[in-house]
Amino acid sequence: MEEKKRKSNKKLTMLIVALILAAICTFGYFACQKIKKNDAKEKFINAIDKLFTKVKNEEIKEEIKTLSGDYTITMNVSSRFIDQQIQDIINKLKLNFKLDLDKENNKFNLNLNTTYDNDKLLNGKINVQDNNIYVFLTDIYTKWIKVDATTTATTTNINTDTLLTEEDYKVLATEIKNALNSSFKKNYFTQTTENDLNKYTLTIDKNNAKAIVNDVLTYLENSKDFIKVYEKVSTTKFSDEVKKAKAETKQYTEIDPMLISIYTDTNDDLKQVAVETTTNDETVKLVMELVNNKNIKITIYNNDTAMISGSIEETNENNKKTINLQVSMIGMFTAKLKVESNTKYNESVNIPTITDSIESDEITEEESETIITNLLNNKGFVKIMEAIENYMNKEEI
Repeated sequence: MEEKKRKSNKKLTMLIVALILAAICTFGYFACQKIKKNDAKEKFINAIDKLFTKVKNEEIKEEIKTLSGDYTITMNVSSRFIDQQIQDIINKLKLNFKLDLDKENNKFNLNLNTTYDNDKLLNGKINVQDNNIYVFLTDIYTKWIKVDATTTATTTNINTDTLLTEEDYKVLATEIKNALNSSFKKNYFTQTTENDLNKYTLTIDKNNAKAIVNDVLTYLENSKDFIKVYEKVSTTKFSDEVKKAKAETKQYTEIDPMLISIYTDTNDDLKQVAVETTTNDETVKLVMELVNNKNIKITIYNNDTAMISGSIEETNENNKKTINLQVSMIGMFTAKLKVESNTKYNESVNIPTITDSIESDEITEEESETIITNLLNNKGFVKIMEAIENYMNKEEI
């Protein structure tokens, strides 16, 4: 009877031990999964991936066959260090261009319209078709001027085989991302919290800079897909470029440490990016704050003092996109750039067929004089030349 009881207790003990071991293994598995999930490197990479995925999801999904767009660019510069006449010249310029692109047939037409102080400046058209470039100078010359892009080595042959496709761009982005991912080791990253945000920092210094560069190059030189796309647009072999880069890397003996930090909220959304480097006790830090996908604030600090600030804001209303860029240096200058655009995809485009043109070297001396005369009668051109001349004369006094 005692023998049976001892055997039963032994079995029970073994069962409890087995259950405890199973529980430990189960807990350990999930704990490891959690540790992996919260790994600083993974969080760093995933936050950036998440942002680009968001941006990509907002892009047009269908393949772009045709594009028709109207774009306007204006600038405004204000500075006590830049002569007011120069500021006026910049601020009175306005650029507008209309683009029609037929991707399948390798054709496009660009209408360029510029004004200075509300008067016409130099306007014209650029038309590309049949491996030829045609230029038309509005109000200056009455004929299309033909430039044969295949006649000389110095001109660019318009060859669709050298144009990158959407799939090519995907390959480049994917392979570069994979190269960086493979070169960034886990011990290069640290994780902390700051102002209620998760902070993940990649440190690049003399201990790992060479290894990172070489690892990236090694990955890419073994990527057949990357090399195929690279050599599609390059005149040199990628292997030759890698040899040069690795030879230069060997010469690096010192490097200023660089800290690349990203900040995420509780939803792992990227909120801020900071790049910091220190040289001779001087710390320069660039901070990009993502207010949302289309609104970014940028600040550059020098030893904790904000020296330069800027912003990029995008708005969309009635299919019209407006991008405002602003850069300011404390007490020195403010520069603003405004880009307004209206772009339509896969609709009919207007690309005129050029049937009557003249070779650039066939322009007669009489026609050249007419071109100069028409140019000197251009109100916008006359105004801007007078403004530049007045400024130059003032500088000479």
